[in-house]
Amino acid sequence: AGGLAILTAILMLALPGAPGAQELAPAVPNPTARDMFQLNDLASYRQFSSLRNFEIVGHSYFRGPWIVPGAPGAGFNTVRICGTTAYMGGYNPTLFGALIVDVSNPAAMEPLSFIPGNPGTRNAYLRVDCDRKILALGHSASPQNPNKPTGGAPVRSGVTFHDVSDPRRPVKVGEWNNAGRLTHGMEMDNRFVYVCGTSEASKPRNEELNIIDYATPSAPRLAASFHVTGQRVGETFSAMNQKNPNGTDQFVMCHEAIKEGSRLYLAYRDAGLIILDIADPTRPVVVGDYDYVPPFNGDPAMPACCPGAHTAAPVPVWWGGLPRLLVLTDEHFSCPPGFVRILDITNPK
Repeated sequence: AGGLAILTAILMLALPGAPGAQELAPAVPNPTARDMFQLNDLASYRQFSSLRNFEIVGHSYFRGPWIVPGAPGAGFNTVRICGTTAYMGGYNPTLFGALIVDVSNPAAMEPLSFIPGNPGTRNAYLRVDCDRKILALGHSASPQNPNKPTGGAPVRSGVTFHDVSDPRRPVKVGEWNNAGRLTHGMEMDNRFVYVCGTSEASKPRNEELNIIDYATPSAPRLAASFHVTGQRVGETFSAMNQKNPNGTDQFVMCHEAIKEGSRLYLAYRDAGLIILDIADPTRPVVVGDYDYVPPFNGDPAMPACCPGAHTAAPVPVWWGGLPRLLVLTDEHFSCPPGFVRILDITNPK
């Protein structure tokens, strides 16, 4: 996700093979001789791909009236699939909204409908309740969206809820808006949406966790919130969340949330990993945190952008119970570099 738009959608089929199998990559004499955004048949795309124990069975740039004029294809940040229907959150600056696609035939994927983002927003994150047929789409203020609010109206950020029981004709049924105009990563279960975003009380760009009850999708409401002390007006950050080793200010914000069982795993930029117990989602409780800044820190040239934790992904256990391992990734754009960390979370404290 970190600033890199993938301008294709690829479906891949895992093939059985020994660990030592050879890479399935035809030799390409001069890869730069072809425009990577003009590979308009599956054979051409396979020629320019390197694989091991996989086969590409579908590819599309998903060009259409939904993309920004001049974009070579549709960029996607988030994909969720219910059965044979894919829901794709657009990545700026190529696509502002959600594209719904029939992927039953990967070699001929068919766009079914498009949900435009609110004017002036980016829409990189979405989730779908496959059972209830409800799509939650995030909206965050973005100057890159060429569709601007009219008449001096403010940007409407937050989460919209859509009935996708007929994916060809999605119907907007509800909307939750937040102050501060920013949202980011999100998670969803059959009752709540957990979305990173600003609030009336937060300092500028200090996105916290908002827990939205959509039991009635037409009337979503804020059920609870969580933030790190210092993110709100009138609060002071702890010593661990103030300065980087090079003297620049830390960037503390909720970036992404992943739910596994009764736990929510938050990647919180320079505050690191935070684990919440959400057995009662209206009362989230911290059960563990791992703050590694300092000694590590993000790009000093971009102190207000993208340092620290990007994704905190627990590893599910097939026998049930709480995860014991977690993969934690950084998002840094230059030196000092980011890392991938494997954490033992058997004891979350």
